[in-house]
Amino acid sequence: MWPSSEEALSASKYITIKTPNKPDSVFTFFSSHGFTKIQISLLIRRYPRVLMSDPESTLFPKIEFFHSKGFLAQEIAKILSTTPEVLRRSLENHIIPSYNFLKELLKSEEKTIAAIKHCARLLLFDLHISVAPNIESLREIDVSESIIVAFFAKQPQAFTPNADRFKEIVEEVKKMGFNPTTMMFDIAIHALGAMSKSNWEKKVWFIRSGVCLRMRSWWLL
Repeated sequence: MWPSSEEALSASKYITIKTPNKPDSVFTFFSSHGFTKIQISLLIRRYPRVLMSDPESTLFPKIEFFHSKGFLAQEIAKILSTTPEVLRRSLENHIIPSYNFLKELLKSEEKTIAAIKHCARLLLFDLHISVAPNIESLREIDVSESIIVAFFAKQPQAFTPNADRFKEIVEEVKKMGFNPTTMMFDIAIHALGAMSKSNWEKKVWFIRSGVCLRMRSWWLL
């Protein structure tokens, strides 16, 4: 059910395992919580020190927290196998405050879950430092709360650049003539932040034209 001894040995070369039974208990724990063999192998390769964890005291409370918020077992397995750094974060001091920040912003448990599933890396940031200033930058130029929430729910990663870089993107979009009171402004922010300047210039015509109104979903991919 779990990774082979060769895989365990490969992962454990980065750490010192004093208790041989501990890796087995970690494998068993993840398997019993719906992780596939591939997901367990991926998680261990990305975060070898998880083999030193005490499943009941350090892993179970985090998985139980996600369950309590409505995440399905397969969703938790996907989040933690692709972003295992979440397991290094304190539940009380980081994961819960981050979740509460997102819920307060999005005003919805469902939207909060969707944002985390879309960008689990949100749980790696101190959102009060990395995301809150960027949200405030949009508020300062009269982007409505409803547009900010809709934008964040669709593209949360667009809010993760450092504050200075985010302000540069906002100013560039303003100079191009986009109206901060429309969703097109946020689509432009996402597009500019996700590509090089040369690629951006090639796509400016599309985002300014009526074509983009019919292809909005393309920009939000």
